[in-house]
Amino acid sequence: MLAPPIAGQPVRLPAIPVHHQWGVFCIGEYRLQQKTGVPLYLRLGSLEQVNRLEGKPGYRMR
Repeated sequence: MLAPPIAGQPVRLPAIPVHHQWGVFCIGEYRLQQKTGVPLYLRLGSLEQVNRLEGKPGYRMR
């Protein structure tokens, strides 16, 4: 059982291997971010279209 978090201390989550479920672009983005420290995101389409496909709040499917 996990102890409740103490105020001001980070909460440690168990490591879950999800890399095998990611797509090719996601893996490439992650590797570049780890090497360079720069958040790089590749998207195929407009930002609005991608947000809609990902189901983000405020964007509905047409």
